[in-house]
Amino acid sequence: MMEFIHDEIGANTLFSTHYHELTKLNENLNRLVNVHVAAMEREGRVVFLHKVMAGAADKSYGIHVAQLAGLPDSIVIRAKELLDNFESEQTMNNETSATQLSFFDLPDESDQMTEKDKSVLDALEHTDLLNLTPMQAMHLIMDWQKELKNS
Repeated sequence: MMEFIHDEIGANTLFSTHYHELTKLNENLNRLVNVHVAAMEREGRVVFLHKVMAGAADKSYGIHVAQLAGLPDSIVIRAKELLDNFESEQTMNNETSATQLSFFDLPDESDQMTEKDKSVLDALEHTDLLNLTPMQAMHLIMDWQKELKNS
């Protein structure tokens, strides 16, 4: 999308992302400029300095932003677990990992799936996510949650 807007449309566009790989696109896109909001960490908390700085951010503060936005603690804790896993995997491999970490714990083989579980998984598998509005997707997820809670 960035390349298309840069090359074909030429419009000024603001992207906000935690995909640090995208910050390398400025090597090939001459009008792309990376900037970030300055932040500092103090006693395990992040303070955003409300100052735009040149260059890509050296660290993602997405988890801190999630906390500030009031997301449930369970989500923040899971995000920290995923980040720790990713960072330890990167350290072990000593290279950037392309592994996609799951946001959902997979059931152990010893866990038995109910027919409702299978029904929800089947519905998820056959849902065309790219043709749903965010609101439609949210309603589907809420319906699936209700169905799973009732099983």
